[in-house]
Amino acid sequence: MKVLAAVAIMSVVTASCTGTPWADHPLPTHTSTPNDSHGPVVRLQLIPIPEGPTAPSFERDAPSGDRSVRPLKQVQEYLPVPFPPPLEQPENCNMGGNLVVTFADGFEFTYGPCKRPSSINRLWAGMVYVVDDGQCAPTCGPGGSAGP
Repeated sequence: MKVLAAVAIMSVVTASCTGTPWADHPLPTHTSTPNDSHGPVVRLQLIPIPEGPTAPSFERDAPSGDRSVRPLKQVQEYLPVPFPPPLEQPENCNMGGNLVVTFADGFEFTYGPCKRPSSINRLWAGMVYVVDDGQCAPTCGPGGSAGP
């Protein structure tokens, strides 16, 4: 139930983007699409902005039985190929959520908190769908948007 509450809060918070810039979460400086040199995805994490409960992460080497870390293979079908570059965020964006993608070499893409490519919104929705055992359908996407 705590996971469902965290996911619900993330969805509501993601729907709002007003206020002043959030200094702790600068725009990404590297916007090219990662290539094979970064290796495979090893971790996906939804992070509430500016704060709030976090949803479970998805990791390549997730320990069995740990509900705070899920196996990455559970959302494999939602991973975009290739990953798109992050979108520039509006100056007044200080609420929502980031989806952080970590590759094998430690390279990260941070999507959000207010604007994300549609393929990343689909990935977000797939993550929430898996964590929520499908109970969020058909509105598992950021801010309660449709997906996956």
